[in-house]
Amino acid sequence: MAAGVNLCDVRIEETLKIRIGEAKNLQPRKEPRYSRNCYCIVTLDQEEVFRTATVEKSLCPFFGEDVHFEVPRDFQTLSFYLFDTDLIGKDTVLGKVAIKRGCVHSYHSDTWFPLVHVEPDTEVQGRIHLEIKHYEFIPDTDDDEFSNTPKLSVRIVQCTDLHGYSGNGTFSDPYVSVTIQGPLSRSEPKKTKVKKRTLSPLFDETFLFEIPPDDIESLVLRCTAWSASLIGEDIFLGEVRVPLSKCDLSSCHEGWYWLGPREDKSDPIIKQDLGSLRLRVCHSQDYVFPSSFYDPLRETMLGMGDGQDVQTTAAHILGELVKDKATVARSLVRVFSHHNQVVDFIKLVVDHEVHSTKDSNTLFRGNSVATKSVDEFMKHAGLYYLHDTIKCLVDEIFDDHKRCEIDPAKLREGESLDANLVNLRGYVNRIFAAITCSAMACPTVMCQVFHNIREAATSKFPDDNDVCYTSVSGFVFLRFFAPAILNPKLFQMRNEHANAQTARTLTLISKAIQSLGNVVSSVLCGQVKEPYMETLKSVILDQEHITAFLEIISSPSSAQGLPVDSTIVLKEGILVKRAQGRSRLGFKNFKKRFFVLTNKGLTYSKDKTKPPLGSIPVCDILGAERLGEDSFHSKLMVQIIQPDRQLYIQASNTVEEKEWTRALRKVCQSNPHKVQKYHPEAFVGGKWLCCKERSEKAVGCTPITEVPQPKCVNVAIDCDREIERIHSLFLMNLEKLDELQTECESQCEKCTVQGTLQEMWQQRLTTINNIQSHVISLEQEHKQHRKITHRLTRHGSKKCPWGPTQESPDPFRRFIFIADPLFKLRATLVQCCVCHFEGVVGNWVEIFPLKRTAHHGSSLVCNISQSFKAKSSKLKFISCPMFIRPCCPTWLCSHCFSTSSGDLTDPGWRKILPPSECTASIARLFIMLFVIYFKAVYRAV
Repeated sequence: MAAGVNLCDVRIEETLKIRIGEAKNLQPRKEPRYSRNCYCIVTLDQEEVFRTATVEKSLCPFFGEDVHFEVPRDFQTLSFYLFDTDLIGKDTVLGKVAIKRGCVHSYHSDTWFPLVHVEPDTEVQGRIHLEIKHYEFIPDTDDDEFSNTPKLSVRIVQCTDLHGYSGNGTFSDPYVSVTIQGPLSRSEPKKTKVKKRTLSPLFDETFLFEIPPDDIESLVLRCTAWSASLIGEDIFLGEVRVPLSKCDLSSCHEGWYWLGPREDKSDPIIKQDLGSLRLRVCHSQDYVFPSSFYDPLRETMLGMGDGQDVQTTAAHILGELVKDKATVARSLVRVFSHHNQVVDFIKLVVDHEVHSTKDSNTLFRGNSVATKSVDEFMKHAGLYYLHDTIKCLVDEIFDDHKRCEIDPAKLREGESLDANLVNLRGYVNRIFAAITCSAMACPTVMCQVFHNIREAATSKFPDDNDVCYTSVSGFVFLRFFAPAILNPKLFQMRNEHANAQTARTLTLISKAIQSLGNVVSSVLCGQVKEPYMETLKSVILDQEHITAFLEIISSPSSAQGLPVDSTIVLKEGILVKRAQGRSRLGFKNFKKRFFVLTNKGLTYSKDKTKPPLGSIPVCDILGAERLGEDSFHSKLMVQIIQPDRQLYIQASNTVEEKEWTRALRKVCQSNPHKVQKYHPEAFVGGKWLCCKERSEKAVGCTPITEVPQPKCVNVAIDCDREIERIHSLFLMNLEKLDELQTECESQCEKCTVQGTLQEMWQQRLTTINNIQSHVISLEQEHKQHRKITHRLTRHGSKKCPWGPTQESPDPFRRFIFIADPLFKLRATLVQCCVCHFEGVVGNWVEIFPLKRTAHHGSSLVCNISQSFKAKSSKLKFISCPMFIRPCCPTWLCSHCFSTSSGDLTDPGWRKILPPSECTASIARLFIMLFVIYFKAVYRAV
């Protein structure tokens, strides 16, 4: 990495986007109720982070719910549990799907997973810290004489992140049982003390075991974590088995271990078809460098001169490379919004879209970068405007539970169609009035974009009198208001999904609002897809109000945006609040309260319908930080720092804790009185538990968590992370970028006459070359960071624990797979001992994941997608493995026998060779590997 850059400056940001589709072929219940009422729970390890709505009376329930959240912590398993509701007692678990962390990235498309049985002893999480010592002679505890029997000292240091079985999952009462097991014997278990109300207990207890001197290699140390229970059996929390043969007992063996499931259960595993669950999991992990690393690529992305052809911009080139236009638009809109250039960017892509469209009836009908960019922009710039316009009506629909079904085929027995039509008409009328009367509140930046869209459409199609309205109404009604009504949770208007009846009502209202986009068209006016929607024509066909609304929002001079004193809800939900006063019994209590965070302050009440019990203005929110578990023996606590005292709140899971903490920090980051230091623990027993200060007004002892300051006041966006995502998109499409580069060079050669077309191709080629240079340079920094991180990572540390049986992969081993389908050679496994290379010979080897492609329908070809390098002062060459381009039957090899560094991403490194020469390259590769390996072994011996 660049000089002066610390590993601590690199942020790791993870995101999970999950689509819970449907389940099928579930096991039926016994009579009298055959079907089931199902819901699905998503957990990180054993912590619940999301729950779907309940689907009633179905053995093939369709959920169709999406969840998107930032991963708040490290985890081992992403699990999905399917439950059947039970009015009496606990709900019945029907089965689960568990995905290991290392496999999460493999399910970006819809996948059917079989449900498996849930075994209580497999539902574990957490880590344990152990120290093991072997003593040949040790003083006896009774006298000063030495014992001749060898002894094993086992020190249980601590556990972390255990599963909570009490207090709604907030704590347990853990202890650890330690035994030594042999092939035919087992020692008496020794137990630590029980630590009350904690999930990260500190034990620091040592136990001695007498062990036979000859059988030490066959012994296994077993440490089992339990939660003490006053009634019934203790609860299993997890265990770790450490074979002593795996430990270096000549010195102290110390390390962290993952807790695993119990392995000695005698109950047979039940094999039964429980059904299946359809899921889509998108996991992204961004390594975000300091902002200066992204400046070259950022300047290239933002480079848009006056009158510049959109085809020469980096944003347009990125849209050509990536198939998923929504992903491209999301990052581009955020970056340009961050730098206050989003209006110019959207105008550029919209003008290009309009210019490329030949028929006004197909304008903005496809999923292009332009349409997706406008969609993403409206979600950002118009979210508060949307809430201010229709949120109160959406809340009313959720609370009323009125029947609005007007499809005769879906009416229930005894239900009145006329009564339902009255209810639906009332909702549609009120939402229609709210939208058309909100024109003056539309944000100015949105009006500027709508104005540019209107001007571009009318200049392209001057003979179409409707295009000035249809070009704007398609975005406003079809892509903004209608989707928000259909899915309020996606637009942050509700915290929960609607039940089946309310969802149907929202669907009918959304259909009516979508029809508003066609009212201004003389061709489509009055057309509805469903016959039963004909009854709402009288409401929909109000063209005068709609055209007036569209006229105002597409005229920048008329719109004024939201009033300055309007209240904007930033986040709301139920949290547990610790009482700030003293109760009659002399201790503080914890109660659930409904919290609402706005741009004016924080309020809380008993529930959503009750008046506020208390409020904190924004000027009094001086900070928001996590609270240590030792303060109240509870996890997920957050402290809101005020001038006089702290307010302590508790979230239900780590995702909610991170979201609330982030929202509170953004609210107070512009507060001039924001504190610079805080107390990570509470003031309990007349002192601060962190620094032991006796004064409650004492200055904090720990610096506050720094929040990245946005460069613009419109939206708080992590611009560096978005540039990192853009870099990843370019990196994944480098081959396509090479093809564009080749095409531009060819076109530049053809355009021999100096003119506008030649200048366009030259500018486009320059932009592509700049992108390649910046992306490859940034990727080199990523490689260097991975190399340093790998070198500093120690297996057995808290960050990288061993497995529950210490069967972890050797951190110094890498594998190369080479296959030659043309000569039908089987894949050969070459094992490289990097520890010998680095420690003895002085070489370093870097091997990247393999990419599989098909070679003319023959056997599987392993494609090493990036460089494989071996440097040495004695070996003056770089090893060059075989790799194949997809859809290309020719072997490609890279050769450089004179230089000491290089990269396969550089087009100059590529050279097409016939298969005969590739066979020779394989032989050279094998010879090089074996020579280095035997030299390393010889020197090590």
